[in-house]
Amino acid sequence: MSKLTDSAASGQDQFLDSSQSLRAYLHASVQQALRSVIDQEISALCGERHKPDGDSAYYRAGSAQSQDAWEESMMRATLCGVSTRSIASLRQTEVAKESRSSISRLWQEKSAALVEELQDCDLSDFNVVIMMLDAVALTDGLVATVALGINEEGQKRVLGFRVGHSENQQVCEDLLGSLSRRGLKVANGRRLLAVLDGSKALKNALLSRHPNTLIQRCLVHKERNLQGYLSKRHWGELARLFARLRKSQGAQSGKEAADAIELFLADKNDQARSSLEEASSELLTLAKLEVSNELSVSLLSTNCIENVFKNLRRHIGRVSRWREHTDQADRWLASGFILASQGFHRIKGHKKLPQLIEALELKVSPNLKREAA
Repeated sequence: MSKLTDSAASGQDQFLDSSQSLRAYLHASVQQALRSVIDQEISALCGERHKPDGDSAYYRAGSAQSQDAWEESMMRATLCGVSTRSIASLRQTEVAKESRSSISRLWQEKSAALVEELQDCDLSDFNVVIMMLDAVALTDGLVATVALGINEEGQKRVLGFRVGHSENQQVCEDLLGSLSRRGLKVANGRRLLAVLDGSKALKNALLSRHPNTLIQRCLVHKERNLQGYLSKRHWGELARLFARLRKSQGAQSGKEAADAIELFLADKNDQARSSLEEASSELLTLAKLEVSNELSVSLLSTNCIENVFKNLRRHIGRVSRWREHTDQADRWLASGFILASQGFHRIKGHKKLPQLIEALELKVSPNLKREAA
């Protein structure tokens, strides 16, 4: 589970590109500045508003900005992190100035629509191949479990989320059930590949809903876990061995890399070795599928969903108090995920996804133990 602190490993310090939304906001700001200049010129020609110059040959007509345009600009500004208390200053037209309370109500109305857009939209046209499940803690006792999907073209999509008091199996099962009701399904005759951080609750819920799912454990989380058992002087060698595992091509190469880590831990810490053995088979799932290691950078860690959480932190960082008895968390999460999605690109190695899709077909495999029931 991810915490809303900056304690994430350096290997997960890749930020999603939200430049499109930022550029849109800056563009709107430039428009406002130009509109202010135009207003000044109009005042010089026609006189002050409501006090026209009777001797002037010019007069005012029309409105400089529609209510719909203002609402769109307000939402764009809010999604880019502008406080609702500061938004009123962005509006410099003859439309009456909005009070803080009215802007807050407008934000609640529009953000509620974003919740519906994210949580209720049809997923039947999203041909999911890979799913990542993870949880992010908003505050003590308030946790959001999130599902990210990757389709046949390598496109990412935040599928949905559920807010609860912990990262538990029931919340995850409710989330997966809602995705199924909205039309999300795995193609007939194909297994789902899931990339998880090691949470038993998320794993059990996923296998309950999709029994043939193949689990790939996040190597970043496992390496970080092993570091906790070792002296810092061993971290460098551990990192080198995990880098070898990430670059391995195929089942045999992956097994050799995993064996090297086990051998390294043999005389270092017994609990570290036990931790590796607990996850060993799931650390090699992608390698056993015998697909190109060009997919490893995207599918051997939960970085794709961790990066979404990093963008989310920037969006909700100004929330000082979470009101659990309201839909506040849903509204902020939905708007944050939609903002993050605007910067999504296809995963690295997406051109090799046909290999993965073929390998996920239900068939007899000498490397994978979990097959069709």
